[in-house]
Amino acid sequence: MVDITTNNFNNILPEILSDVKSSSFVALDTEFTGLLADAAFKGSLFDGGPQRYQKLVSNIRRFTVCQLGLAVFKGVPDVNAYTVTSYNFYLRPHSCVSFDPTFMCQSSSLEFLQKYKFDFNKWLYYGVPCMNSDEAEELRGELSSIVKGNKVFRIPYEVLVQKVSSCERERLEAKDPEGTEFIDSIVTNMLGFTTIFRCLADHHKPLVLHNCLLDLMLIYKQFHQNLPPSYEVFKSNLHEMFPLIYDTKFIATELKYFYKEKNDQVRSLFSNTGLVELSSCLKRDESVLYLPTLSHHPPDNKYSGSEMLLHEAGYDAYLTGGCFLHMAHLHAMLQIPSLQHRPMSPREHVFALKNLANQVQIQRAAVRCVALNGPDPPLKRPPWLVVEGRSRSMRVTPGMVSLALAQYGNPDVIPRNNNSVLVATTSWKCTRDILTDLAEDRYMKAQLYKKLRHSPLVRSLAWSGVVMSTGLSVWIVYSTLRKSSS
Repeated sequence: MVDITTNNFNNILPEILSDVKSSSFVALDTEFTGLLADAAFKGSLFDGGPQRYQKLVSNIRRFTVCQLGLAVFKGVPDVNAYTVTSYNFYLRPHSCVSFDPTFMCQSSSLEFLQKYKFDFNKWLYYGVPCMNSDEAEELRGELSSIVKGNKVFRIPYEVLVQKVSSCERERLEAKDPEGTEFIDSIVTNMLGFTTIFRCLADHHKPLVLHNCLLDLMLIYKQFHQNLPPSYEVFKSNLHEMFPLIYDTKFIATELKYFYKEKNDQVRSLFSNTGLVELSSCLKRDESVLYLPTLSHHPPDNKYSGSEMLLHEAGYDAYLTGGCFLHMAHLHAMLQIPSLQHRPMSPREHVFALKNLANQVQIQRAAVRCVALNGPDPPLKRPPWLVVEGRSRSMRVTPGMVSLALAQYGNPDVIPRNNNSVLVATTSWKCTRDILTDLAEDRYMKAQLYKKLRHSPLVRSLAWSGVVMSTGLSVWIVYSTLRKSSS
């Protein structure tokens, strides 16, 4: 069984929970209804972690996960092998009483899903419900008020109504005067996939995803709680639930640089860190010994054949977990002498890349990655540039500079003041080229940004210091002269 909808969710839920509890690690992937709600939320080379987080919080507010893939990897005892059980969940929030979620769909995202044969009928007709803890508590409170008030309300499930005698009614009311059992049954049905998420969190299972900052934020928002205003609180809460999160894109990028000078054959495996390309390269790799075999369970599911069901969340989760397993084994083998190579246990595989755990890839930013367990490490990018007009009367704007510098590797431009802008580039070569070419430009000039010289805050503090020093000097001179005269 691979596709999970409301038609089979309740029947298969105990099996899924059992699989999760006994897993070595779990790989996840998501598909969602949109990527960019507004151009204002686009990532920038100027973004630190908190700035990018705030953009993404605003960006994904109305988007929802419509499909989630769960690939459960289990090491086979005493055998150099793993089994993988894949589940492909169609997810759609359901309404109940006044709980009536709204979400936004982006045309390009729907067209992308359509291109890869996403089943919109399964999603809309049979999507499994889900809600986060904040929403569940609100629903529980409303249901409690309604039950106590004996009001009529609508629920999205079939309810068996049975006529009972007055004595039986009194007995039932005495047994559950607050209607707790009835309320619990409705809330449990509305939680749907959230039950599985809570199982993953309760057992602190290692999670493996690919290029997953947006995935993690959507998962947090949809199944745990509303996203907190604080970036640090988000990271701390996520790390508390899942102490080990691996991003296979970040791992592949780091291994590419790690083996750049040490092993060219291994480095070439990570020349392209996209999920499909990375998976294809690793499957062709025959350089590593004792690589564990991987078999599907059950063996006849739709992912066990040769057809590649790309961008179906369940299939992508399977690819992601496979990439992680291969990279973990490869890296572990290369850290020990060849004569000591041997099969490795699931625990050894999970911890082979622990120094790269809890670090999530972030694109076009001022930090190297999102560190879930501490401060984000800085990225060694070139310093910013200040671009301004040759004369005071020459006003430059971000649009004008962006157009003029478009040939230099897609830099980001933001206003600094009315007469100048800041420019961030992706490489030192671009920075040098801009400085060289604008040195001869008739209208604009560029220089490296220096905080002491160009930061308004630093300059204000410096001038304040000068004023205070001058004032103190004048007072001292005045006091001295006054004493002399007296």
